[in-house]
Amino acid sequence: MKREPPPAEDTTLVNFLRTYAGTPPPPPPHLEQQIVQAALRQHHLNKRRWQVAYILGAGAIATATSVWFLKPSAQVAKQTPPDPVETFITTNWQAMFYNAEPPLFE
Repeated sequence: MKREPPPAEDTTLVNFLRTYAGTPPPPPPHLEQQIVQAALRQHHLNKRRWQVAYILGAGAIATATSVWFLKPSAQVAKQTPPDPVETFITTNWQAMFYNAEPPLFE
């Protein structure tokens, strides 16, 4: 497969750039070390994010599993009579807040 020669316009531009191109400025000192350190920091942050995601996922699975296994059946809940203390607190709470008249401010 033969390569076609570049158009004359491209050749002229390339020659112009070769002739008049300036030298690039020198890189800052320790640039390579800074780049490597930044890449390592980014890697550690990404690794930390995945660890947090794994922990949250495992916690969510554990919570869902424990709720599913530890939830009493409806039949057991219906068979258990209400606790007298709970009944007393519920009725008094309702009587205290729902049956009371609002205070009058003068």
